[in-house]
Order: sequence, then structure tokens, then C-alpha cells
Amino acid sequence: MRYSFRIWSLAFLIMSFFYCLPLGRFTLFGFASDFRIFDFVIILFWVLNWNFLAQYFNKIFRIKRYNLYYLRWILIIIGFSIIFHLIYRGTGYLGPMGIRLFRFFAYFMTLPAFIVIVRNETNLRFITWVFYVNILFQAILAFLQGINYIPHLWPDYWREMYGFHNAPVGTLSPHHKHISMVMLMGFSMTLGFMSIYRSFFIKGIFGAIAVLIIFIPLFAGTRTFILAFVGFFIGFIYIQKIRTIPIFAMIAVGYILFSINLSDDTEHLVYSRVNEQYEERVVEEIERGGVEQLAKARIIVYRSIAKAIIDHPQLLITGTGFQAISVFIRGTGAHNNYLQFLMETGIVGLVIFLLFLAKTSTNLLSANRTLKNKWGELAGYIWAGFIGLVFSMMVGETLYAQAAMFTLAGQIMVFIAIGITPLFWSDVNKRRIAKKNYLASQS
Repeated sequence: MRYSFRIWSLAFLIMSFFYCLPLGRFTLFGFASDFRIFDFVIILFWVLNWNFLAQYFNKIFRIKRYNLYYLRWILIIIGFSIIFHLIYRGTGYLGPMGIRLFRFFAYFMTLPAFIVIVRNETNLRFITWVFYVNILFQAILAFLQGINYIPHLWPDYWREMYGFHNAPVGTLSPHHKHISMVMLMGFSMTLGFMSIYRSFFIKGIFGAIAVLIIFIPLFAGTRTFILAFVGFFIGFIYIQKIRTIPIFAMIAVGYILFSINLSDDTEHLVYSRVNEQYEERVVEEIERGGVEQLAKARIIVYRSIAKAIIDHPQLLITGTGFQAISVFIRGTGAHNNYLQFLMETGIVGLVIFLLFLAKTSTNLLSANRTLKNKWGELAGYIWAGFIGLVFSMMVGETLYAQAAMFTLAGQIMVFIAIGITPLFWSDVNKRRIAKKNYLASQS
């Protein structure tokens, strides 16, 4: 099958989001930074495709029934917030702020670029598998790292910035939350494929993949994933209802297939790693200070946010500006996506962000209910995964701001795009046909 240049360029852009390892230390305008492959792929993608994409952006951003309408306003507000960054933080941080702003815009703009470029089922199938196969590759890499078969791929100077040096992250960012959220998206799509394919054997294979994926966040020791998983299963049960039973049955079959293919030594390593992380991240914390100890670090940050708002109530209107939150609170991030938006962009920014999330949810649900095919079914699982991501935002910066997340925002945009693109172009085609029929009736 031959694909157009634009489809291949989008595929390479998506693949680049999975390779965050630094190319080396570079100095730009006196600021030492680690540039990555995805920085250069992003630039190349937009240079080569801008003329084509720009023809459609004004049209699709104005359609209020899609989340693109609110995405445009998010980008406008973030751009405007630079003014307050300069007011509150000055010019001393302009270098890293500029790099992060470039990346933030590039990640979010992946969603409209995807919708414009991917216009038929053949291309959507290809891009979906590009995204999914890359998730599986990261799962395999992280699994092998988790059982000490291959080394950690990040350089020591980066690993020292984080407290969880041994978290297996493949070639994603060194922060354990990144791979956990990528695995959540992979798990959602895996269950979707399991539901779509009718062969019992293929369902069993996807069941085994689902089990493999689940082990990765357990290896990484991230507690945020537990909350995200709760959100996912609430959405999953809402969408599937009684059909959850055969899905769980196939996961059980997958667990059997997964287990029987592990040697005794490997199986011991797998469960030892999970137990080790559980002991360190949960049991020891509770023994040291009770259940509240688990949230102690975040509570300190949340209290500093409350104090900042009390001391500087104007922040509710102006915000601190993009990447200037650390001027007012303890730490470099709010550890809560909603508070992060509130602090950096004010109440207006938070409201627009919430409207974007709400419209994304309704778009995905609409795709699930309107499209009477496999894409509609997959959209339902993507919606459940999206609900998991929304839950994770309560205790972390899943979709915004933190440098530790690197390309996660871009990957989430691709995840959402896979769910809503068939609905978007189906809607466009219906309106085009209706317009033709109307003009024909008037002639």
C-alpha cells in the first residue's frame, strides 16, 4: 500500500514522540540544553506541511462542536501569558521558557494536523498502528529493563534529577509518569482491539499484551497510575456495561498465556520487582506516617498554592505566566493539572482548559455512539482511557507544563485524534452532501 508524503511525515512525527533520549549537551544563547530527535522532526514536519495545513486550520478551529475550537483558545491564552511571565519572572528564564513553549504548541497542534492529514480509513488504520506498535515497543523495552535484561538508557546526569533511578522507561522521558500514561493509552487500545477482532486466538494475544502493559507502571512504581486506572475502569464499565465480563475473561486467558511463556527465573524477577516497588512506594510510606504520608509532598505544594493566591489574589486574573509558577509556590509544578492552569493562566485559562476536556469527552462519546463500525467501538475505549488521563491530572501535570513529561502531551493528542477523526470527517462529508442536495433543489 502506497501512502502519501504527508501521511509518512505524520507517521515519523508520531514515532519521534517515543524517542526522548538527549542527543547531547548544547549551549544556545548561553543556556545549556538537551536537544532531541523530536525537536528536529517537529520543525521539519511543520516546514514541509505548513502551506497545506494552513488552508484548513481557520475552518476547523471555528467549529464549536469540536474540541479544536477550545484548543485554539488554549494556545492563544498561553501565548498571551508570556507577558505575565516577563512581569513576574523577568527575562532570566526566557531560553528554557521559549523551548518549552515551542514544544507545547507543537504537541497540541498535532491534533488538528492529524485531523487535516488523515482523511480516509486506510490512512487512519496505518497511523493507528504506527502509534500502537510504538507503545508496544516501549512496553517491551521497559519490561526488559524492569527485569534487568537491558540497561537504563538515560545518562546518569538526567537520572540523578529524579528520585526513582531504576524506573524502566524505555526511550521515553526519565520520569516514571510518562511511561505509565503511555501504557494507559496502550491498555485502552489493546482492549479496544480485543473487542473488535473476532478470533479467539487473536483476542488471547491481545489479552497477553494487556497483561504485559499493566506490569510496566507497576515496575515503575507510580501511584498516579492507580488513580488513572480507577478512572479508566469507571469509563470502561460505563461504555461496555455487561460486556465487561468477556473482556475480563480474555484478560485472564492472556495472563495464562503470558505466564506460561516466562521461565521460572524471569517470573521470579517480575514479581520481585513489583513487590519491591509496592513495599518502597506504599507500605514503607504508610508505616512512616500513615496514609497521609502518601500525599505529604503534594499537600505541601497545594498549601503553597493557597498561600500564593491569598497573598497575591491578582493571580486569579493574570496568572503567573507560562512557566513562571515557581516564583510563587514551592516546587516547579502544581502536581495538579487544573491548579497548574489556574496558577499560570488565571481563571479564564482554567475554564477554557476544562471546556476543552469536556468537549473532547463529548466528541469521543459521540464517535462511539454515532459511528456504527470498529472505529466507533475503538473510540469508546479511547474515551475510557481519556477519563483515566483526566483522573491522573488531579495529582500531576499530565497534559501541561512540566518538562518531565516531554512528549506526553503530543501522544495524548494523537490518542484523542484517533478517536475523533472518523467522526469529524464523517460529519464534514454529511454537511457537504447536504449542501449539494440543497443547491440541486434550488437549481
